[in-house]
Amino acid sequence: MLAKMRFNPAEPLIREMLRSQDGTHRLLALQFIKWYMPEGDRRFTRELVDIVALENDGEAFRFLTTILREAEVEMLPLMLPFFNHADKNIRIQALYQAGNSPVTAKEENVHHFIATLDDAEVYVQLIALQALRGVTDPRLLEVFEQLLERHKTNKDYIRSNVKILLEEFPFRSLEQVEREIPNSLRQVKGILKKFVESNGKLGK
Repeated sequence: MLAKMRFNPAEPLIREMLRSQDGTHRLLALQFIKWYMPEGDRRFTRELVDIVALENDGEAFRFLTTILREAEVEMLPLMLPFFNHADKNIRIQALYQAGNSPVTAKEENVHHFIATLDDAEVYVQLIALQALRGVTDPRLLEVFEQLLERHKTNKDYIRSNVKILLEEFPFRSLEQVEREIPNSLRQVKGILKKFVESNGKLGK
């Protein structure tokens, strides 16, 4: 009630709860910050950045990263260590937040995203694909072919998301696709050809 009605006097207690070893207390503190801190107030940002690497509770991690993103903190460097976290929900949230980073930052770290596309959890693969929007690194093409081979149907939306990403690649003619895409990438090559034929060019 104190946090809801008079946030400033609640601040010392919230800071104490953030440092708690009890995940329930940390989650409550983060919820208070998210729900009751005045809009635009970023007084906890430095402290939250410092503790993000230590958070292992999935729900607390979700609130923590959401608060940091809303404070316009660049998330990708903070999220990279969580791409292979033991908790799949933390992996998913880390990839989701990293996906909001600038394309140039994602391109510089594309090898980290590629590793997540081989995750044992299909939903992690899906979020990783969605996080790669805007990235047209050629190294992704072979990975996309592997995903299309593994996912024969679109039951998990892997195929449709691969197609969305392929449509962003800047191939402008059938001749370019033939020249630059090896025949070993059979499905990728076929999809790119269809895009060129239907759109005139890709990447527009």
